[in-house]
Amino acid sequence: MFLSYNYKIINTSNILEILCDKYLSEDFVIVRYKNEDIEFVNGIEALNVIMALAPNVLEGKRGKYRKNAWAVHNLIGHPLMQILSWLSLKEAAVKVHDLTIPNLEEEQ
Repeated sequence: MFLSYNYKIINTSNILEILCDKYLSEDFVIVRYKNEDIEFVNGIEALNVIMALAPNVLEGKRGKYRKNAWAVHNLIGHPLMQILSWLSLKEAAVKVHDLTIPNLEEEQ
């Protein structure tokens, strides 16, 4: 499997571990590779890494899971983002996408 982040495509077999403990508070993860290199991944790319490799990190004590929290984002935000992109309104598309992301920290 491959992941894309920090303007690279990474083979996940080269990843030793992902340190996710700062994701919820500081919006980044640390990727440690088998060759001992490390890399910081921020924002939506960090979320993509977590969702691809360890989505359970976002549940339980480390994160907060709320049933249907992503429904508006997935059912409205993504389709509307696609339509706006087709209309060459890329800035508006990204804004709609970001505005529909649930803020689970508000409920903690």
